[in-house]
Amino acid sequence: MTYQSKPEATAAKALLPLGFIPCNNDLLPFAFEDKSGPFNAMADFYHPEWDLYVEVKDRELNAKTSKATAEAALARVDPARYHKAPTYYQIQNGWNHAAVKQGIVQSTIGGPQYAVIFTGKPTDKTIELIEKRGIRALSLARFVSIVQLQQAFLS
Repeated sequence: MTYQSKPEATAAKALLPLGFIPCNNDLLPFAFEDKSGPFNAMADFYHPEWDLYVEVKDRELNAKTSKATAEAALARVDPARYHKAPTYYQIQNGWNHAAVKQGIVQSTIGGPQYAVIFTGKPTDKTIELIEKRGIRALSLARFVSIVQLQQAFLS
């Protein structure tokens, strides 16, 4: 299986044995809207028995406030600079890394059905954005511990 990022590959090692399946090529079956209009979203993993989606991030979310502002910010990046560090510019400007987007998706789906997990320690700025947006987020290690506990109680 090919993953879209190193954090996804890291998370897969922990999540697949727990019954999660990759779903990073499938649109979520929900309607989302930000201040500039409707948008689609994908998650990285899904647990069919629990109807639980997981979005994996490394350490950062950005402060872009809509899909339109994120797209405009990416369009302003010099292509030569982008080519040298695409991951950096995606994290800084991409809608998929926006705290607002993660908050909209989580509140639409419901916190218990959509988890944002971090494979690295979130930056102070990201923690501030998570708190401001009311996003429920966990470290990968803590998330795995909670899932393992739940599985132990259900078996």
